[in-house]
Amino acid sequence: MTNGPGSISDAEQPFVDAVRAAAKAAITEVEGDARVIDAFQLGWLMGDIINARSGPPFPVDVEMPESAGFKYQARRLTTLVGSLKLDRIDPGIVVSQLAEGTEAKDVALKWRTDLAAALRGADSRYAKAYGLGEQLNRLRNEIFTTALFAQPWVAAMLVALDGLSTAMPPHAARSVANSIRKWETLETAPANPETLLPAQCDLWRTLLAGEKKGTEMLEPQNYLDAAERLGQKLRGMGVTVLKRFPLLVGLIVFLFVGGIVLLIVGSSAGTTAVAGISAVLAAFGLTWKGVGGALGKLAGKVESPLWGGELDGAITDAITLAHSGAGSSPAAPPPGIRDYAGRATRALHAAGKRAG
Repeated sequence: MTNGPGSISDAEQPFVDAVRAAAKAAITEVEGDARVIDAFQLGWLMGDIINARSGPPFPVDVEMPESAGFKYQARRLTTLVGSLKLDRIDPGIVVSQLAEGTEAKDVALKWRTDLAAALRGADSRYAKAYGLGEQLNRLRNEIFTTALFAQPWVAAMLVALDGLSTAMPPHAARSVANSIRKWETLETAPANPETLLPAQCDLWRTLLAGEKKGTEMLEPQNYLDAAERLGQKLRGMGVTVLKRFPLLVGLIVFLFVGGIVLLIVGSSAGTTAVAGISAVLAAFGLTWKGVGGALGKLAGKVESPLWGGELDGAITDAITLAHSGAGSSPAAPPPGIRDYAGRATRALHAAGKRAG
């Protein structure tokens, strides 16, 4: 029938199509703005340069001189400034000094004023991302206290992360912001904060720079946690909808579920009842296809954003190193902690090897 209520099977495909589309949308992610990300990396790099730090140790077993780090900074600075295509801004004076294997703090501090003006003139997001990178670098080198994350400049980082959420890599800005808030709520210092805080900031930088996707931080158990939380929210949402529209929603659900049951029964009585239900649907101006489409669209619209939010929460759990007993032993994390990959323990182990 083209104009009638149709059959129960007509309700299935629209529902399946809508949910499938929502699932695809949930995994289709925009990679962020490459230049905004470069501006963030430039801020981090300048944080090292203006503080005369050659950067963290090279990830090789061979001992590298400090001068190698400064030479790396020269090449990296040239690359990042070039990628941003800033008008009339030349890092040559800073690059030439770094290329000699020496720190360039004084010249970098003078040049930074011109750099900041050029970034703001090109795109306000560049300036915001640059500031975020420089402040995150500052946080990496601070001594941890319980009051550290209450500082105004840390709050400014959260504002920047919120403003840059769509320009940064998928799930990066929100997950990092939530992770910072977890550190902010600590009432006592975690174990070995002098190691965990730098490792934590390095991990945040890795996500914000797009060197590693947020979803690559997740273990299978993190996905299961996210799915469980999503299921709880969808059940709660269903109850809320039923409370607000009890008659209409109750009718649709009753007819939909009752019709499927009768179809499974397959008896002549069932066929007669299905026809009767279809007639009732028609009386309300509905069709089986319309019922399936309506339910599918509702599920599809809420599932994609909610799943994205749960992924942010799962990534936050996976990347946050600070918790009670963090890294104190290679055993499973305490209850409620979802560092299934043991990143806190590995950070402490790596620091111990370097110290040894």
